[in-house]
Amino acid sequence: MSFGILSAAASGLVIATAQALVLHGSAGKLVWAWIPATMLGGVLAVMVTNALSVPLIDAISGSGLPMAGLIGLLTAVGALVASTCQSPVIVRLLR
Repeated sequence: MSFGILSAAASGLVIATAQALVLHGSAGKLVWAWIPATMLGGVLAVMVTNALSVPLIDAISGSGLPMAGLIGLLTAVGALVASTCQSPVIVRLLR
């Protein structure tokens, strides 16, 4: 699990840095707060989806429902967690 957390943090760093560089001209220096928010969101998304995946796999495998639904559910939960971490920064950028 620690490798997944490290890779999520590294990808968040790369993606957020690219986004911050693009938005720096129009958003100012506050855009640099986007980097740690994106990294934290990615890490928390990995942690939450990993914690939820085992009980949900057990529940779905016993019920006969398709695993595609589980993948979609975990993706939606991870995206919600990541965007929740980024929302305070984006609210300040949009003001």
